[in-house]
Amino acid sequence: MDVQKEQLYDDEIDLFDLVKKLWRWKKMIVGVTLTCTILMFGIYSFFPKIYRVNAIIEPGTKLFYKQNGQMAFEEKPIESPVSIRETILGGVFDKEIADKLALNISDIPKIKVKIPKDTNLLIFSLESHDTQKGIGILNELISKVSGNIQTKIDLEKQQIESMIKTATEQVLQTRKKIERLEASRKEAIGNQPTNAMSVLLYFNEIKEHQIYLNELEDKVMNYRHRNADIRAIRIHLNPTVEENPVGPKKFLATAGAFIFSLFASIVLALILEKVRSK
Repeated sequence: MDVQKEQLYDDEIDLFDLVKKLWRWKKMIVGVTLTCTILMFGIYSFFPKIYRVNAIIEPGTKLFYKQNGQMAFEEKPIESPVSIRETILGGVFDKEIADKLALNISDIPKIKVKIPKDTNLLIFSLESHDTQKGIGILNELISKVSGNIQTKIDLEKQQIESMIKTATEQVLQTRKKIERLEASRKEAIGNQPTNAMSVLLYFNEIKEHQIYLNELEDKVMNYRHRNADIRAIRIHLNPTVEENPVGPKKFLATAGAFIFSLFASIVLALILEKVRSK
Protein backbone atom coordinates (compact mmCIF):
# COMPACT_ATOMS: atom_id res chain seq x y z
CA MET A 1 0.00 0.00 0.00
CA ASP A 2 2.82 2.41 0.87
CA VAL A 3 4.60 1.47 -2.34
CA GLN A 4 1.50 2.36 -4.40
CA LYS A 5 1.17 5.74 -2.66
CA GLU A 6 4.82 6.45 -3.25
CA GLN A 7 4.49 5.58 -6.97
CA LEU A 8 1.44 7.81 -7.29
CA TYR A 9 3.30 10.65 -5.59
CA ASP A 10 6.24 10.22 -7.97
CA ASP A 11 3.86 10.37 -10.97
CA GLU A 12 2.35 13.59 -9.66
CA ILE A 13 5.82 15.05 -9.26
CA ASP A 14 6.78 14.02 -12.80
CA LEU A 15 3.60 15.55 -14.27
CA PHE A 16 4.10 18.75 -12.29
CA ASP A 17 7.70 18.89 -13.41
CA LEU A 18 6.65 18.43 -17.07
CA VAL A 19 4.13 21.24 -16.84
CA LYS A 20 6.73 23.43 -15.15
CA LYS A 21 9.21 22.82 -17.96
CA LEU A 22 6.64 23.57 -20.65
CA TRP A 23 5.55 26.70 -18.84
CA ARG A 24 9.07 28.07 -19.09
CA TRP A 25 8.77 27.79 -22.87
CA LYS A 26 5.18 28.99 -23.12
CA LYS A 27 6.00 31.99 -25.27
CA MET A 28 7.83 29.85 -27.78
CA ILE A 29 5.03 27.23 -27.85
CA VAL A 30 2.30 29.84 -28.27
CA GLY A 31 4.35 31.80 -30.81
CA VAL A 32 5.17 28.78 -33.02
CA THR A 33 1.60 27.47 -32.85
CA LEU A 34 -0.01 30.81 -33.67
CA THR A 35 2.51 31.58 -36.41
CA CYS A 36 1.98 28.24 -38.17
CA THR A 37 -1.79 28.42 -37.77
CA ILE A 38 -2.06 31.98 -39.10
CA LEU A 39 0.38 31.19 -41.91
CA MET A 40 -1.67 28.16 -43.02
CA PHE A 41 -4.90 30.16 -42.83
CA GLY A 42 -3.32 32.93 -44.91
CA ILE A 43 -1.97 30.55 -47.54
CA TYR A 44 -5.35 28.84 -48.00
CA SER A 45 -7.08 32.22 -48.21
CA PHE A 46 -5.26 32.87 -51.48
CA PHE A 47 -6.31 29.54 -53.02
CA PRO A 48 -9.20 29.85 -55.53
CA LYS A 49 -12.50 28.34 -54.49
CA ILE A 50 -13.31 24.94 -55.96
CA TYR A 51 -16.86 24.11 -57.00
CA ARG A 52 -18.52 20.81 -57.91
CA VAL A 53 -20.33 20.54 -61.24
CA ASN A 54 -22.99 17.80 -61.60
CA ALA A 55 -25.03 16.34 -64.46
CA ILE A 56 -27.50 13.45 -64.57
CA ILE A 57 -28.42 11.42 -67.65
CA GLU A 58 -30.29 8.23 -68.46
CA PRO A 59 -29.01 6.09 -71.37
CA GLY A 60 -31.30 5.37 -74.31
CA THR A 61 -33.59 2.38 -73.93
CA LYS A 62 -35.28 -0.19 -76.12
CA LEU A 63 -37.79 -3.00 -75.64
CA PHE A 64 -36.61 -6.57 -75.13
CA TYR A 65 -38.77 -9.65 -75.27
CA LYS A 66 -39.10 -11.67 -72.10
CA GLN A 67 -40.94 -14.95 -71.67
CA ASN A 68 -42.98 -15.34 -68.48
CA GLY A 69 -45.72 -17.71 -69.51
CA GLN A 70 -46.66 -15.27 -72.28
CA MET A 71 -44.84 -12.92 -74.61
CA ALA A 72 -44.18 -9.54 -73.02
CA PHE A 73 -41.88 -6.55 -73.35
CA GLU A 74 -39.24 -5.27 -70.97
CA GLU A 75 -37.51 -1.90 -71.29
CA LYS A 76 -33.74 -2.04 -70.90
CA PRO A 77 -30.84 0.34 -71.64
CA ILE A 78 -29.32 0.15 -75.10
CA GLU A 79 -25.94 0.30 -73.36
CA SER A 80 -25.63 -0.62 -69.71
CA PRO A 81 -24.81 2.22 -67.28
CA VAL A 82 -21.92 0.14 -65.89
CA SER A 83 -20.37 -0.12 -69.36
CA ILE A 84 -20.72 3.64 -69.89
CA ARG A 85 -19.16 4.34 -66.48
CA GLU A 86 -16.15 2.11 -67.19
CA THR A 87 -15.67 3.77 -70.58
CA ILE A 88 -15.64 7.25 -69.01
CA LEU A 89 -13.38 6.28 -66.11
CA GLY A 90 -11.03 4.65 -68.60
CA GLY A 91 -10.46 8.07 -70.18
CA VAL A 92 -11.77 7.07 -73.63
CA PHE A 93 -13.33 10.50 -74.25
CA ASP A 94 -10.63 12.64 -72.61
CA LYS A 95 -8.62 13.41 -75.75
CA GLU A 96 -11.69 14.24 -77.83
CA ILE A 97 -13.01 16.55 -75.12
CA ALA A 98 -9.62 18.22 -74.71
CA ASP A 99 -9.33 18.78 -78.48
CA LYS A 100 -12.86 20.16 -78.70
CA LEU A 101 -12.29 22.65 -75.87
CA ALA A 102 -8.67 23.42 -76.82
CA LEU A 103 -7.34 22.03 -73.52
CA ASN A 104 -4.49 19.81 -72.51
CA ILE A 105 -5.59 16.38 -71.29
CA SER A 106 -3.89 17.20 -68.00
CA ASP A 107 -6.25 20.18 -67.62
CA ILE A 108 -9.31 17.93 -67.50
CA PRO A 109 -10.32 17.33 -63.87
CA LYS A 110 -11.08 13.84 -62.65
CA ILE A 111 -14.63 12.92 -63.60
CA LYS A 112 -16.60 10.83 -61.11
CA VAL A 113 -19.48 8.62 -62.25
CA LYS A 114 -22.11 7.21 -59.89
CA ILE A 115 -25.03 4.86 -60.59
CA PRO A 116 -27.79 5.15 -57.97
CA LYS A 117 -29.05 1.77 -56.78
CA ASP A 118 -31.92 0.20 -58.75
CA THR A 119 -31.80 2.89 -61.47
CA ASN A 120 -30.29 3.36 -64.91
CA LEU A 121 -29.22 6.91 -64.08
CA LEU A 122 -25.65 8.13 -64.43
CA ILE A 123 -24.47 11.00 -62.22
CA PHE A 124 -21.41 12.82 -63.57
CA SER A 125 -19.46 15.17 -61.33
CA LEU A 126 -16.15 16.99 -61.33
CA GLU A 127 -14.49 19.63 -59.19
CA SER A 128 -12.85 22.74 -60.61
CA HIS A 129 -12.15 26.37 -59.74
CA ASP A 130 -13.12 27.24 -63.34
CA THR A 131 -16.86 26.52 -63.35
CA GLN A 132 -17.34 27.41 -67.03
CA LYS A 133 -14.65 24.94 -68.01
CA GLY A 134 -16.28 22.30 -65.81
CA ILE A 135 -19.67 22.90 -67.43
CA GLY A 136 -18.10 22.72 -70.88
CA ILE A 137 -16.35 19.44 -70.09
CA LEU A 138 -19.55 17.78 -68.84
CA ASN A 139 -21.50 19.10 -71.84
CA GLU A 140 -18.94 17.57 -74.17
CA LEU A 141 -18.97 14.32 -72.19
CA ILE A 142 -22.76 14.08 -72.49
CA SER A 143 -22.44 14.83 -76.22
CA LYS A 144 -19.92 11.98 -76.70
CA VAL A 145 -21.97 9.47 -74.70
CA SER A 146 -25.14 10.56 -76.52
CA GLY A 147 -23.42 10.22 -79.90
CA ASN A 148 -22.28 6.67 -79.16
CA ILE A 149 -25.75 5.65 -78.01
CA GLN A 150 -27.41 7.36 -80.99
CA THR A 151 -25.20 5.32 -83.35
CA LYS A 152 -26.48 2.14 -81.70
CA ILE A 153 -30.05 3.44 -81.87
CA ASP A 154 -29.74 4.15 -85.60
CA LEU A 155 -28.37 0.65 -86.20
CA GLU A 156 -31.17 -0.88 -84.11
CA LYS A 157 -33.82 1.07 -86.02
CA GLN A 158 -32.33 0.01 -89.36
CA GLN A 159 -32.47 -3.64 -88.32
CA ILE A 160 -36.08 -3.32 -87.13
CA GLU A 161 -37.11 -1.46 -90.32
CA SER A 162 -35.56 -4.28 -92.35
CA MET A 163 -37.51 -6.87 -90.33
CA ILE A 164 -40.72 -4.84 -90.79
CA LYS A 165 -40.16 -4.72 -94.55
CA THR A 166 -39.54 -8.46 -94.76
CA ALA A 167 -42.55 -9.32 -92.60
CA THR A 168 -44.80 -6.90 -94.56
CA GLU A 169 -43.79 -8.55 -97.84
CA GLN A 170 -44.61 -11.94 -96.34
CA VAL A 171 -48.02 -10.59 -95.25
CA LEU A 172 -48.81 -9.47 -98.82
CA GLN A 173 -47.66 -12.76 -100.29
CA THR A 174 -49.71 -14.75 -97.78
CA ARG A 175 -52.85 -12.70 -98.45
CA LYS A 176 -52.49 -13.27 -102.19
CA LYS A 177 -52.03 -16.98 -101.60
CA ILE A 178 -55.17 -17.07 -99.40
CA GLU A 179 -57.10 -15.26 -102.16
CA ARG A 180 -55.94 -17.83 -104.74
CA LEU A 181 -56.84 -20.72 -102.42
CA GLU A 182 -60.24 -19.15 -101.71
CA ALA A 183 -60.89 -18.83 -105.45
CA SER A 184 -59.88 -22.47 -105.99
CA ARG A 185 -62.14 -23.57 -103.13
CA LYS A 186 -65.12 -21.72 -104.61
CA GLU A 187 -64.36 -23.25 -107.99
CA ALA A 188 -64.27 -26.73 -106.43
CA ILE A 189 -67.63 -26.08 -104.73
CA GLY A 190 -69.13 -24.93 -108.04
CA ASN A 191 -68.03 -28.04 -109.92
CA GLN A 192 -70.60 -30.78 -110.35
CA PRO A 193 -70.37 -33.21 -108.79
CA THR A 194 -68.68 -31.37 -105.87
CA ASN A 195 -65.39 -32.94 -104.77
CA ALA A 196 -65.83 -32.82 -100.99
CA MET A 197 -62.24 -33.93 -100.34
CA SER A 198 -60.81 -31.09 -102.45
CA VAL A 199 -63.03 -28.55 -100.72
CA LEU A 200 -61.93 -29.84 -97.30
CA LEU A 201 -58.23 -29.68 -98.27
CA TYR A 202 -58.64 -26.11 -99.54
CA PHE A 203 -60.45 -25.17 -96.33
CA ASN A 204 -57.66 -26.58 -94.13
CA GLU A 205 -54.93 -24.96 -96.20
CA ILE A 206 -56.70 -21.59 -96.08
CA LYS A 207 -57.06 -21.96 -92.31
CA GLU A 208 -53.32 -22.69 -91.91
CA HIS A 209 -52.37 -19.71 -94.04
CA GLN A 210 -54.78 -17.49 -92.13
CA ILE A 211 -53.11 -18.50 -88.84
CA TYR A 212 -49.72 -17.77 -90.39
CA LEU A 213 -51.02 -14.41 -91.66
CA ASN A 214 -52.22 -13.46 -88.18
CA GLU A 215 -48.79 -14.32 -86.75
CA LEU A 216 -47.09 -12.18 -89.41
CA GLU A 217 -49.41 -9.23 -88.74
CA ASP A 218 -48.71 -9.52 -84.99
CA LYS A 219 -45.01 -9.62 -85.75
CA VAL A 220 -45.23 -6.45 -87.85
CA MET A 221 -47.19 -4.70 -85.11
CA ASN A 222 -44.62 -5.75 -82.48
CA TYR A 223 -41.72 -4.57 -84.64
CA ARG A 224 -43.38 -1.18 -85.11
CA HIS A 225 -44.09 -0.98 -81.40
CA ARG A 226 -40.44 -1.73 -80.61
CA ASN A 227 -39.25 0.80 -83.18
CA ALA A 228 -41.49 3.54 -81.78
CA ASP A 229 -40.39 2.87 -78.21
CA ILE A 230 -36.65 3.20 -78.78
CA ARG A 231 -35.66 6.20 -76.70
CA ALA A 232 -32.59 8.36 -77.07
CA ILE A 233 -30.52 9.50 -74.10
CA ARG A 234 -32.48 11.60 -71.58
CA ILE A 235 -30.85 14.46 -69.66
CA HIS A 236 -32.37 14.78 -66.19
CA LEU A 237 -29.94 17.50 -65.07
CA ASN A 238 -27.86 19.69 -67.35
CA PRO A 239 -24.36 20.49 -66.03
CA THR A 240 -25.02 22.58 -62.93
CA VAL A 241 -22.66 24.22 -60.44
CA GLU A 242 -23.35 23.59 -56.76
CA GLU A 243 -23.96 26.77 -54.79
CA ASN A 244 -21.41 26.13 -52.03
CA PRO A 245 -17.72 25.52 -52.77
CA VAL A 246 -16.21 22.15 -51.88
CA GLY A 247 -12.69 23.47 -51.44
CA PRO A 248 -10.17 24.45 -50.47
CA LYS A 249 -10.91 23.04 -47.01
CA LYS A 250 -9.40 26.07 -45.29
CA PHE A 251 -10.69 25.46 -41.77
CA LEU A 252 -9.77 21.77 -41.84
CA ALA A 253 -6.24 22.62 -42.98
CA THR A 254 -5.97 25.38 -40.35
CA ALA A 255 -7.10 23.03 -37.59
CA GLY A 256 -4.58 20.45 -38.77
CA ALA A 257 -1.82 23.06 -38.77
CA PHE A 258 -2.79 24.14 -35.25
CA ILE A 259 -2.65 20.60 -33.85
CA PHE A 260 0.57 19.68 -35.64
CA SER A 261 2.38 22.92 -34.73
CA LEU A 262 1.27 22.66 -31.07
CA PHE A 263 2.58 19.10 -30.86
CA ALA A 264 5.80 20.04 -32.67
CA SER A 265 6.40 23.08 -30.44
CA ILE A 266 5.89 20.96 -27.28
CA VAL A 267 8.43 18.42 -28.53
CA LEU A 268 10.82 21.25 -29.40
CA ALA A 269 10.35 22.78 -25.94
CA LEU A 270 11.22 19.46 -24.27
CA ILE A 271 14.29 19.09 -26.45
CA LEU A 272 15.45 22.62 -25.60
CA GLU A 273 14.78 21.98 -21.91
CA LYS A 274 16.87 18.83 -22.09
CA VAL A 275 19.75 20.73 -23.68
CA ARG A 276 19.38 23.55 -21.16
CA SER A 277 19.51 21.18 -18.20
CA LYS A 278 22.85 19.84 -19.36
